[in-house]
Amino acid sequence: ARYIHASKMDEIISCGAIAMSIVALKTVEPHERPAIAGLINCFSAVNSDSVRDQLTSLKPIYPNPSINLLALLFEHLGSHSTATEVSCMGAICNLAEHVETRPLIVKEFL
Repeated sequence: ARYIHASKMDEIISCGAIAMSIVALKTVEPHERPAIAGLINCFSAVNSDSVRDQLTSLKPIYPNPSINLLALLFEHLGSHSTATEVSCMGAICNLAEHVETRPLIVKEFL
C-alpha cells in the first residue's frame, strides 16, 4: 500500500477488490496464493476503518458464503509457501496494531 498512490488504492478498494481477494485466498490454486496474500497484506496496511471493516467482516460475499479472513490467515501460516506465510503474518500484524481489530486477532489466536 505504501507504493500505490492513495487515490488509486481507494479506486481498487471501491471496486470490491477486498472481498474478491478474500474469496481468492480461499479458492485459488496453491501457486497463486502468495500473490493474493501479498495483496491482502497491502490492504491491511491501509489506515482506514472501512478497509479494516471489510477485512474482518463476516458478511457473505456473493456467490460465496461468509469467509472468516482472520481464520484463513492463521490457517495459511502452516502452508508450504514461505511467501504466503510472510504475507499472512504481515496482515495479521497490521490488523493487530489497531485497537478496533486487535481483539479479533487475539480471539482468533486463542
